[in-house]
Amino acid sequence: MSAPAAIASASPSSTIFASSLGDTSHPFGRLAAGGSAGGKIDFAGDRDWFKIQLTAGQVAAINLAGARGGGTLADPYLRLEDANGAELAVNDNAATGNPDAQLVYTAAITATYYLVAGAAGDTGTGSYQLSLAAMTPPSVGTGDPGRGAETSFDASYYMSHNPDVAAADIDAQLHYDQWGWREGRNPDSIFNTSWYLQQNPDVAAAGIDPLLHFELYGWKEGRNPAPGFMVASYLAANPDVALAGMNPLDHYLLYGIAEHRSL
Repeated sequence: MSAPAAIASASPSSTIFASSLGDTSHPFGRLAAGGSAGGKIDFAGDRDWFKIQLTAGQVAAINLAGARGGGTLADPYLRLEDANGAELAVNDNAATGNPDAQLVYTAAITATYYLVAGAAGDTGTGSYQLSLAAMTPPSVGTGDPGRGAETSFDASYYMSHNPDVAAADIDAQLHYDQWGWREGRNPDSIFNTSWYLQQNPDVAAAGIDPLLHFELYGWKEGRNPAPGFMVASYLAANPDVALAGMNPLDHYLLYGIAEHRSL
């Protein structure tokens, strides 16, 4: 049970989160899409429960950061459970050498879900930061197929390089999310799907959409989207992009090319 750091003025003891689904003595933490909240695992076996709302089809990307994210929890452990307390997904280490916990989950139904922050083996203590990004893939055959949840995705590029998808009248973003990346298709003129999976076997083993992984986590971890695009080099050469905290690939495709910035 722990205190949130999401509100700067809150004191460390201002709120105690529920420690289980049946805990009626303490409130559940609340986390909205695009938001984050801090807390602390106070003792061995402590767990903090957060309520989130997801709609059917939404893709939720959750990150539980400890010492790597400015906290003190050495090895975070993340659980996602439904309203009945059934465990839907768990994660200990996001990657080799990265003890933060990360989950990508597609909601089957519109409902209340619960994120459970804890320590690996229920043995550690320390502070953490929990964040949630939730996106809804575009529907098939309707609307503007332009850029979707993954900002660097280029629908025009995808359609022109995959005439079978264009002929089938399937939304480009949805096709890539569901089938394209598994078939080694590239989402834009830079990102190399097969290369990214080869360079990051942990992502391949987890069965995660590689572009979504890069957009949410990869670039922040210094992973590169293609052999000719170095994340660290682009940020070093463009301190304004680094200061803005913007994904360098997104910046290059949306602005950098037109501004004649070099890779």
